[in-house]
Amino acid sequence: NITTDPWFNDLVGFSEKELREMLTYYKEQDALPMSVDDAVTMMKPNYDNYCFSKNKLADCMFNSDMVLYCMKSLILHGVKPDEIVDPNIRTDFNKLAYLVRLDHGLGENFSVIKEIAEQGEIVTEIVTHFSALEMTDVGNFKSLLFYFGLLSIKGVDMMGRPILHIPNLVVREQLFNFLIQGYARHDIFKLDVNRLRTLFENMSFKGDWKPLFEFLAEAIQEQSRIREYIEGEAHIKGFLLAYLSMFRYYQLYPEYEMNKGFADFFFKPSPAAPVSPPYTYLLEVKYAKAGASEKEIRALADDAREQLIRYSKDECVAEAREKGGLKLATIVWRSWELVLMEEV
Repeated sequence: NITTDPWFNDLVGFSEKELREMLTYYKEQDALPMSVDDAVTMMKPNYDNYCFSKNKLADCMFNSDMVLYCMKSLILHGVKPDEIVDPNIRTDFNKLAYLVRLDHGLGENFSVIKEIAEQGEIVTEIVTHFSALEMTDVGNFKSLLFYFGLLSIKGVDMMGRPILHIPNLVVREQLFNFLIQGYARHDIFKLDVNRLRTLFENMSFKGDWKPLFEFLAEAIQEQSRIREYIEGEAHIKGFLLAYLSMFRYYQLYPEYEMNKGFADFFFKPSPAAPVSPPYTYLLEVKYAKAGASEKEIRALADDAREQLIRYSKDECVAEAREKGGLKLATIVWRSWELVLMEEV
């Protein structure tokens, strides 16, 4: 097993330097329909950030398969690919989904997926050898996610154990798909995806965001089995992140650092989308326990308002602010009930 050997960390991926060299060559041949910088900006959040050795943390790599898939569309057809993920990669992800299903019901391995999706990372030793019969054991399953490329080494903790994290938006989408499919398969939570898509597009292109969250809240109210999985602030945010990441109009970032704080959700228009939405969103999600008073709810909303105004002054949303496309939104949950929505 040479996966974690420092000598082989960059064997099958592209460094940013190598990617830029390739793109520059095709640009000089008038075969690339965008600038090199724009192409890298499009690919980086979706294909980058793979590291397989804790001794090579500064040498993160782009997924070579997905880079070449994207470049093929750009060079041969002059357009961005319709799907940001190579269908061949989806086939590999489906194999892993089968292993998740082998974990009877929503068992421990599903809980591992849920924890990673909500937290973005997990601390675990990387198991170097295990048999096919042992793949669904929890410790081995975490390592299997690493070998499948769904987790990458971010760093080490104080004990020297690897910190594995979700490397990019494409991988995060696949992990969220596991959650969404698991909930649906076990009749815990199902949504009309076409209706959700329409509401998300209205939010993206018309600035009409409240109906989307009303739709999600009504579905939670009607399907009581999901409530035990989303009790608490972190679980509510993880749930929202999963379903709001289904569509590619935005690069959706949780806990995004801006202006001396962290915005709960930053909806950044995606350069990989076929059409870029005119609206950028900063969303604060507040949570109160069951039985919280209206005064407590109002205090949470006021706190969110102050945070959003501060975040809106950050340089990363300056262009959207100047063009009038920046929207500042607050939603407040009381347990599993959505009790307040307002826009600054």
